Amino acid sequence: MKKIVWNKFDSDYLPTDEEIESVEKKIGFKFPKDYIEVMKKNDGAYPSIRTFDIRDDEDCINNLLSFDESDAQSITFAYNVVLERGIKNVYPIARDPFGNYVCYKKINSHNSKIVFWNHEKPKKLIELCDNFSEFLEMLYE
Repeated sequence: MKKIVWNKFDSDYLPTDEEIESVEKKIGFKFPKDYIEVMKKNDGAYPSIRTFDIRDDEDCINNLLSFDESDAQSITFAYNVVLERGIKNVYPIARDPFGNYVCYKKINSHNSKIVFWNHEKPKKLIELCDNFSEFLEMLYE
């Protein structure tokens, strides 16, 4: 696995199990274990390795979203942005510098994929990979 250094600039906040469960209940999605493990140590953090490919282009992660609902870059805020655009079963987890999100897309009750949601083309989701661990492996400098 790649060595990613996660930097936190604004807050030392780390989510409790209860806060994670509260967000999951509000948005109706249970996050996979590999994602939760990273978030318990790096909620809202900025990765040292940030770039990933989208088809014939590239983008980058600015930061992970936060389970802290008082944070302007919270998972629940981003979820509501996507939902207001008419997109269902999509759950943002990270953002790029341009207002787009890396998200989970719920396929069925047992499966999800990692997708890219571009706010300029909100109805078109681009599939990136099968899970969060694979997504982290996609990142490069």
